[in-house]
Amino acid sequence: MNTRHHRRTFMRDHPELNPYLRNRGIAVADRPVYWHPRRPLLEWFTHTGATHCIPVTTSALFDWIAEREPHQLWEPWRDHLRDQRVLVEHTSVNPVHPLHLGSMRGTVIGSTLAEMLRCGGADVQTRYFVNDLGRQVRTLERAATAARLHNIPAGLRHDHAVGVLYAFANMTLARRTNDLDRLIAAHPWLPDVVDVGRPLPDQVPDPHLIEDMVDSAVD
Repeated sequence: MNTRHHRRTFMRDHPELNPYLRNRGIAVADRPVYWHPRRPLLEWFTHTGATHCIPVTTSALFDWIAEREPHQLWEPWRDHLRDQRVLVEHTSVNPVHPLHLGSMRGTVIGSTLAEMLRCGGADVQTRYFVNDLGRQVRTLERAATAARLHNIPAGLRHDHAVGVLYAFANMTLARRTNDLDRLIAAHPWLPDVVDVGRPLPDQVPDPHLIEDMVDSAVD
């Protein structure tokens, strides 16, 4: 197998972080070990390029894990990233569409990665940056331009109202009439703010919605 192809398809591990590898007698300094994705096999290369392999079965691996306390398994990783600062940016669930496992994948992957890094001792912060240059904000601006914002109910959070307006614009442009009916039923104030039967304008000024939305969320 080609080495480059090999390294792309095998799952990479390191003996200094994995006590199971050391238990199996693998102690290759500065050399990664690869878990074969389809066969019960561990493989690594020496500095000369020679290949070494040892078999490993799922049942034997699980038995080895079950015989040890969790802190024994995590100990090599616990301080590996200490004093490192990490920023993980991942998306939140899109509230416009029905929730399902696919819509949560960014949140699940991002939060899992953040927790893994924290377990390694890193100082981790998570962020979801608002994209104020893309198509979604352009869609929102079209709805806001046609909206009578003074008719938004008093006491309703500005960022929440903006989210409903974006949903309205998205559904209107896609002609999702059934979804639009449900949105209006859930937010009966919406027809007082926008003309739900009229097309959205193409030309829009800059309404500074992003700044207002962020300020409201901070408040």
